Amino acid sequence: MASTEQVEQSLKDLNEAVSCGMDNAEPGRAFESICFADVVLNKLISNSVIQVPSEDELNYFNEIDRFEAVFPGSDKRMRMDGCLILPNGHGELDLHIFVTDYERRVKVEKITKEEVKKLSSEAYYFIYNAGEESFKNQLSRERSAYEVCNQIIKNKAQISSVFIWILSNRFANEEYSQRANITLWGQPVELVQRVVDLSYLADSDAERAHSFLDFSPVGGIDVLKLNLGDNSQFDCYLASIPANYLVQIYSAYGTRLIEKNVRAYLGNKKANKGIESTIKEAPETFVALNNGLVMVAEDVETSLGKLKKLKNFQIVNGGQTTATLYYTFKAAERMKKKEEGKRIKDNFAKIQVPLKIVRIKKTNLESNGFDFAAQIPIAANTQNAIKASDLSASVKYYQEFEKISRELTTSNGDHWFFERARGSYKAEEAKFIGQRKGMNLFRATYPKEKMFDKTDLAVSALCWDLKPKSACKGAQLAFLEFNEGVKERIPDVKEVKELICKWMVFSTLERRLKEDNFKNPRTIVNYSIYLFSKKYRNRIDWSEIWSLQEVPEEILYPLTELAKKLDQIIRRNMGNQMINMFARKDQCLELVDRAEISLDHPFETSRYIR
Repeated sequence: MASTEQVEQSLKDLNEAVSCGMDNAEPGRAFESICFADVVLNKLISNSVIQVPSEDELNYFNEIDRFEAVFPGSDKRMRMDGCLILPNGHGELDLHIFVTDYERRVKVEKITKEEVKKLSSEAYYFIYNAGEESFKNQLSRERSAYEVCNQIIKNKAQISSVFIWILSNRFANEEYSQRANITLWGQPVELVQRVVDLSYLADSDAERAHSFLDFSPVGGIDVLKLNLGDNSQFDCYLASIPANYLVQIYSAYGTRLIEKNVRAYLGNKKANKGIESTIKEAPETFVALNNGLVMVAEDVETSLGKLKKLKNFQIVNGGQTTATLYYTFKAAERMKKKEEGKRIKDNFAKIQVPLKIVRIKKTNLESNGFDFAAQIPIAANTQNAIKASDLSASVKYYQEFEKISRELTTSNGDHWFFERARGSYKAEEAKFIGQRKGMNLFRATYPKEKMFDKTDLAVSALCWDLKPKSACKGAQLAFLEFNEGVKERIPDVKEVKELICKWMVFSTLERRLKEDNFKNPRTIVNYSIYLFSKKYRNRIDWSEIWSLQEVPEEILYPLTELAKKLDQIIRRNMGNQMINMFARKDQCLELVDRAEISLDHPFETSRYIR
């Protein structure tokens, strides 16, 4: 549970993020609440609470916009502030509907259970009607809600789970999470209702995994602690967990439970079909045939040979087993042949899943615990053979990028600091607290203005690679797309220098526009770099810009003027939409491509353009 100070800080951070996101939009609660929804959704995606598709499953539906109405002939209100439709890895789809409880607040306020229920009811009434053609046809085609309904109607036969998310910048006294199997649009679905409040967001910002996993409901489970000696950097426990309880855990936490696992859920792959077959036909043999799970935890509570609680836990190996158990159980609940479904569900009571728990000791957790935990899923044996792509080759890319960038000495005698792990700059800086000379040397060697992270790299690179729409979807989604293109490569010195130079141009243009009183000009920067790159990216002399270690004015000034013209064109044509939402659409990209803006002069006369 987040502390009072963390909750208050979370509110301040949200206010700042929403202010930045408004990006010169017309002031008003509706616009602010949409921006708030966008900020929180990116947090949920960043923390893998909601897992967007990867690799060959990048097609999904995403819309954030406000819709409110009272259905004709009824006093029931309906609400929708955002929608996601995502594949769940089992050949089915999850529908996520978001409603916001947002007002600009300077003090922490509480949201009551009754208010949560009211918002949830309004969201459900929208979902209930959104699956009907008659409701969709009453909406204007220009409204985002029309396309949301269109997508729901088109995909509803595949939708097996519906999530209602209440996003609030208030504090909920108690956790509100409900799950039920219902009939919707004439078909069985699982309905999940969750609240994301200030406490949840504060925990998220503090990078906590999960608070406690309590085994009391099953009377604790038998556990054996291995004797590894006093010098071991970790403790290790062996146990087995009832399959029914594991299904409940995954149901509560979703994909975030396995986010450190080397792979996302692989669906009906051969080995997972083998797991499913064992569940259905030979449940008693599961414990012998399955390699089980590996969990890491910050703390382990045991008593009289029983495992009682885990603190800040996560599955790092066995994600396929966990997800397959969950989806097999869900499929059994929805079976038309009720007796067969009941037989399969009853089998879960016969299944014990092998479990190994690793508790990394405090001293190691604070130093290299993260890296050690990351090695576990790579080294462990699994039922699915791990391919090179499963081992997060992207990590190797960023490790090498970090190594090269920090070794490169600039013409100013300093170095760039690529932040491979969030907060690593502060962590390095903190080593010199109380050492004035050491601190000054670190800051001179790695100036803060030369620090950038993976999402900075991704957004900039996508714009230079002519993908401004992807860059405008937000830092986390942009990173996912960029990562797909680099994760199996190792960068060389030339590539690192060029990407740093591209970030230098990108960030300098953004800083110049802020100085010219553009509030959060990221969207305009994305499209300005796109237009510039479209014509000149293969002609820019990056070696000259690297030697200079700044953006020459003969490049920066015309880029700034280009950005100002582009800003006017986009704002004249975006209607009542927020600019960062309009920028994600084909309509915006087509508008920019048609824009009659000459780039020939003075770029053609610059010595940095070959």
